[in-house]
Amino acid sequence: MFSHIKIALHRSQEGCQQVYPAVLLWLLLVIFLITGNAQVMIIFIMTFANAAQYIQPSRDRVSDVFMGISISLALYILFRQLTVLPTIPVLEILKMRHHFLGDTLNLDSTLCFIALSFYPLIRQIKPLQKARLAQASLVLLTCLYAVFATGLLVASTLLTQSVQFKFTYPSMFIIWFINILLISISEEIIYRGVIQNMLNKYMPQKGIVVVFLTALIYGFSNFKLGFEIMALTSLCGVFYGFLYRATKELRYPVVLHGFLNTIYFIFFSVPVLT
Repeated sequence: MFSHIKIALHRSQEGCQQVYPAVLLWLLLVIFLITGNAQVMIIFIMTFANAAQYIQPSRDRVSDVFMGISISLALYILFRQLTVLPTIPVLEILKMRHHFLGDTLNLDSTLCFIALSFYPLIRQIKPLQKARLAQASLVLLTCLYAVFATGLLVASTLLTQSVQFKFTYPSMFIIWFINILLISISEEIIYRGVIQNMLNKYMPQKGIVVVFLTALIYGFSNFKLGFEIMALTSLCGVFYGFLYRATKELRYPVVLHGFLNTIYFIFFSVPVLT
């Protein structure tokens, strides 16, 4: 009986993997027809390249070529900070005038959609080995990273005067925090889940180099905001990368990412963003 249930679950999973990219592709076509934005087709091609990998039972050179195409298109969008998909305002009440560009806190739907497109592929490309530490030890390690990263980043940015201490409690904190968490999840899926794992595949003996290289790519995606923000995000990326390397699971760097973002956006003002 249990074997039949297992087979049924496996078949349903395969069916979902085929339906999932189809839903994303149809959604992009609808958005393109409504908005008429030709840049939507960039994400369409990226999602199509990812869909070609969903149906592959194992990784091969063809899959890696498709992955290279989709990663290149994703980085092109992120580096140029293109608003390809319609931006969804969470609530106009959520004004963070000292921390965000514009008067409203917006959900970056383009970033989230890119992460959704890549998410099913992480299981194919992530290392099979699990962390050697127990679950409680991994939680403690994440807390230690959070304390150390917060102290180092706050000290370095205050010394360089790239940020200023200014406490701002956001209205409707829960919705604001969900937005921060979604951005953290999306960025960790793209940079640690996909890019760091793919670099690890081709440089398996150079894990530390891979962490720093991924962090630089992550930081460079913010180069339009100035050198200070690019350096700050690169430094944060080093912490996220090493934590992912130690824990082998994305949830821990996601928690660290969300924590650091929350600390910065509540307790500090970034002049270059104002």
